[in-house]
Amino acid sequence: MSIAIGIDLGTTNSVVSHKSRDFIFSKDESGNSLIPSVISYDDNGSVLFYGRDAVENEENYPHQTIRSSKRFIGENCIIHHNIPLTATTVAKDILTHLKNITEVQFGKNIDGIVITVPAYFNQNQRHETKLAAEQAGLNVLRIINEPTAAALAYGDNAKRNELVLVYDLGGGTFDVTLL
Repeated sequence: MSIAIGIDLGTTNSVVSHKSRDFIFSKDESGNSLIPSVISYDDNGSVLFYGRDAVENEENYPHQTIRSSKRFIGENCIIHHNIPLTATTVAKDILTHLKNITEVQFGKNIDGIVITVPAYFNQNQRHETKLAAEQAGLNVLRIINEPTAAALAYGDNAKRNELVLVYDLGGGTFDVTLL
């Protein structure tokens, strides 16, 4: 059996969910659904730590730990001085981690994903995000703006007709959607 999931690949933190009756969130090894978008590499470019483990070990591996790489996606530049890593490669590794913990937690393969990006992302940044997801073995069903995803999630449970302004105040972005 398989599921489709939504991933908010955030600048600071990431969240994964899927919808059954309600939204169900993936949790990391510590039981947290808010997963740091932080990763540590060894000197050869292999992953040492993901998420919370990378944050907790950053003091021991300060030069190998990467934060906020999403800010550079689509710029085709090396984001680490010792290891030739692009933001797309880092995003691929973070998405692989999110995929793995979700499949283990729910005991199901991931059939497809909807991934969110900042509203200001241009076509190249959206393409590189999709490429990272595909390299992580994920089938991208759709890429949508982050505040649009928040508005859709809110509207899914709305009980009445109302005008709502949705703010997405993230670690690297600030977007607004009117619903």
